[in-house]
Order: sequence, then structure tokens, then C-alpha cells
Amino acid sequence: MRTHLYSMLGVSSDGVLPDSHGEGTALEENGPVRFVWDKTTKQSIHNARMKIRTKDFGKKILDAAFEQCFTTFRAKYRAQNDNEVAQMSKKREEAKARKARHVSRRKMDQANERFRNSPIALRLALKLPDFEDLAFDPALQ
Repeated sequence: MRTHLYSMLGVSSDGVLPDSHGEGTALEENGPVRFVWDKTTKQSIHNARMKIRTKDFGKKILDAAFEQCFTTFRAKYRAQNDNEVAQMSKKREEAKARKARHVSRRKMDQANERFRNSPIALRLALKLPDFEDLAFDPALQ
């Protein structure tokens, strides 16, 4: 859905979003789609009219996906135009990244701990060919 909206806006995904559209003004016939960034889809008739069903998106999927994408785009537009919002967004992203790294390290530690306590690891540590048979697994645990 985001890819579709970017193409309808005529902007690349890493590009700058266009300025806010006037609420009462009409769009050009063959021009790109524009949104009123200051209002939500429920507050703005113009934004609500941009939500048009196509064969690619059914009504249920369209409503949820469009709202989610529009909210994301609105936040991106605010971050582009307001330094305070941009700094808050950057802090939030850094915190998310930090948390993701922490969770990843915990998962690796847990996996390593499980391997260290497994019978295979004990056989590798002992390197005793006499005890490689699986019959000795219960004794080595």
C-alpha cells in the first residue's frame, strides 16, 4: 500500500513528501495525488476522497491499510517540516534499534546456553569417542 501511495504521490520512497494541499481546491486531472497533511481522513473530506477502491485492494483491506499508511505519511511530513518532531522521531527510532539489538543478543545467549547444556555439546567438550553413542545421552545430561 505504501508503495502504491508513493507512486500516486509521484515521489520516491526516500524523497520529500509534497506540501499540504488546500482543502477546497481541486486536483489536476492527470496530476499526482495530494493530501491535506494537517487533517486526518475523518477530518478532511479531501483526504477521505483519496481512498478509492481498485481491483488490487478490497474495502476491508483498503480501509485499514490506507489509514495506517496515511498516519505514517502524516508523521513523516511533520518530521520533515518540524525539527522538534524530527528529533523526537529520531530518538524513538534509536530506542527501537537499541531494544532490537538487546532482544537479539538475549536470544543468541539463550540459544548458546541451550547448546552448552545439550548432550551434543558435552560429547564435543569431552571428546571421548567411547561415549559418542546415543545410549550415553541420559548419563551425560
